[in-house]
Amino acid sequence: MRRTVLAVITAVVLTGGGWLLAQQRPSQHGAPSIPPDIRAGVDLGFRVREMKDGRAIGTLVIRTKNGAWVEAHAGSTRGFVVPLESK
Repeated sequence: MRRTVLAVITAVVLTGGGWLLAQQRPSQHGAPSIPPDIRAGVDLGFRVREMKDGRAIGTLVIRTKNGAWVEAHAGSTRGFVVPLESK
């Protein structure tokens, strides 16, 4: 009788723990975080400063090698977009 009760309690605890683990959001370890004001692709984004008449007003940004987002501008080097910090 004791073994049956112990087996039932163990089964309930393990099942409950598995169910709780399944309810968690998947973690994104190692994935770079994107600030909430940036609408982004992989390395190119748009930092929204404000919304005016249904249009987003902001700045073009690019992701650097260290994962930081920096403002970009059209450079004189054949029209490529380059980060401001590289000048």
